[in-house]
Amino acid sequence: MGHVEGSRKQKVHQAWDDHGQDTAWGLGRKLGLQPSSLHTWFSAWRKADGTPKRKAPAKVKSPAMIKSAVTKLAKAAAKKKPKAKTAKAKVTTLPAA
Repeated sequence: MGHVEGSRKQKVHQAWDDHGQDTAWGLGRKLGLQPSSLHTWFSAWRKADGTPKRKAPAKVKSPAMIKSAVTKLAKAAAKKKPKAKTAKAKVTTLPAA
């Protein structure tokens, strides 16, 4: 890897190799590294590994795209199972004797 054994950079790079970017980011922040340092390292490691950069979300260019995106979100929400409602206890009164 080319890092000093036991250094913070070496630990973060090992986490990058073993568990991926999100885990490495969390470890780096726990070790007190600045986000700018992590961005720089991740960029260099991504280029060295040939790992593609994460894709940015699609940009909305027209009202038709907005309508399409809203429709997709509505369909996705409709497919989700509704949360189970908690049953309320019914209070019944006994007839007078």
